[in-house]
Amino acid sequence: MTDYLFETSLLVHAATLTYVLGFAFRNQIILRLLVLVGTAFYILYYYFHTTTPLWDAIFGSVLIGIATAYGLIMLIYSRVPLGFSKTEREIYEKFDALEPGQFRQLMRAGDMVFSSEPLVMTRQNEQADFLYFVLNGRIEIDKSGAFFSVPDHTFVGEIGFVLDQAASATAYLPAGGSYIRWDRETLQNILKRQPRLRQAFNALVTKDIAAKVSKSVQVLPIDIVCHSTDVIGPMPPGTLAA
Repeated sequence: MTDYLFETSLLVHAATLTYVLGFAFRNQIILRLLVLVGTAFYILYYYFHTTTPLWDAIFGSVLIGIATAYGLIMLIYSRVPLGFSKTEREIYEKFDALEPGQFRQLMRAGDMVFSSEPLVMTRQNEQADFLYFVLNGRIEIDKSGAFFSVPDHTFVGEIGFVLDQAASATAYLPAGGSYIRWDRETLQNILKRQPRLRQAFNALVTKDIAAKVSKSVQVLPIDIVCHSTDVIGPMPPGTLAA
C-alpha cells in the first residue's frame, strides 16, 4: 500500500512540475498545453491516490481543463487563418502585419463594397467619414489642382484617419471598383479598446504609406489628366455622390 501511495504521489509532483514549467513560458500556447497536461496528472492523482476517488477535486480539475482547452482552441484560431474565403485570403496577404484573429476583427468592423458608380472617397480639406482600402480600380487623386493616379490594393484616407484631421487631397474611384470601408468613429473606438490591434493596424498603415513613397508616383500634367474624365467623368467637387 505504501509503495502504491508513493507511486501515485508522483502524479501530483508531475502535475506541479508541468504547471511551474507552463508559467515559466511567455508563449500562451505552450503555457496552456502544459497546464492541460498538469491538469490531467491532477485528475489521475485524485482518482488513484485514495481507495475512493476524490470526485469533487476531479470535477473541479475537469472544469479547469475544459476552460484551458477552450482558451487554447480560441488562441490557435486567432493565430491560424482558418475559415477564410478565397477573397479574404487574398486580402489577408496584403494585411500581413495582422494576426488572423486581428484580421477577422478588422473585417467584421468594415464593409466590402462592389461599386457600380464612381465614388468620391475623400474631399480635400474635409474630414472623411470612412477609411478605405481599395481592392480593385485605379484611384484618381486631385491635390490642389495637381492630378495623379494611385494603383489599387492601397488605403485611401489613412493619413487623415491616423492624425484625425481633414483629408489632404480629393480621391476618386471609377465605376466598377471594389473596396473595404470602415466608419471612422467606429474603427477609432475599436482601436482604442484593442491596443494590440491598434499597434498592428498602425504598422499596416505605415507600411502602406512607405510603399506609396517608394513608388514615387509622378504627377501628371493637367492636359494629360483631362483624358481621365473619359473613365470617371468630370471631377469638380459635388459632381459625384460619396
